[in-house]
Amino acid sequence: MFINTQGPEKYGSDGLLPIKPVKAPEWVGLKVYPGKVALQVSGMDSPAVIDMGWISEGTPVYLQVFSHPRAEGGPAAVAIDQIQVGR
Repeated sequence: MFINTQGPEKYGSDGLLPIKPVKAPEWVGLKVYPGKVALQVSGMDSPAVIDMGWISEGTPVYLQVFSHPRAEGGPAAVAIDQIQVGR
């Protein structure tokens, strides 16, 4: 799931993309553009694009990754092999 933590009350978009793959994706790709973000995971034919009007040229953005268990109280795990940043 992709969520805009900046808050819809301030920026007008909750940034919610409820992508629910059957299993954890092999890779996740994000491309940040002025005014929008494109999100694609392995198995998707094309990226999901969401309006993020608060992102303008030069706006600093950062990545946070969280892992949650499917069932409450269950184990959670995540492994990140690589993060690539391009310009």
